[in-house]
Amino acid sequence: MGIGAEVRGDDVCGMLIAQHIEKHLSRRTSHIKVFLGSTAPENLTGEIRKFKPTHIVMIDAAQIKGVRAQAILFTPQEMDEVSFCTHRLPLSVMAAYLQQSLSCEVMCVGVRSRSTAYNGPVSPEMKKRIKEVTAIMVDVLGMSVKHKKETYA
Repeated sequence: MGIGAEVRGDDVCGMLIAQHIEKHLSRRTSHIKVFLGSTAPENLTGEIRKFKPTHIVMIDAAQIKGVRAQAILFTPQEMDEVSFCTHRLPLSVMAAYLQQSLSCEVMCVGVRSRSTAYNGPVSPEMKKRIKEVTAIMVDVLGMSVKHKKETYA
């Protein structure tokens, strides 16, 4: 599930990563579904429940203090310790709800953001992280990577 505000610079990263993962999906990966949550991922809970996933990975820009990594995987219990950028419902609350109502595993990939200024551009550092996290996610999901130049707004 990609999360983020399209008009807030680096905050769009979760949405872009999810869209790029979606491009790699084929008919053979019907057990994988990409959800685009934007700034209100809680609006997708009905659609997610209908799909009945066993695992959910939420991807969002984050302020990660005390960690050198540019992207990090969090459990729902750790989500309150990270500052996620721009959405209404805290991700920890949504993760707990999904975990409880679907009996599925929920994780979050937090990607270090540089700037979330309104109408700001995606930073060069974030463009690199988007490419790296997309490649890792595609590899983990077992999809073949399309080797073409990707553009990141």
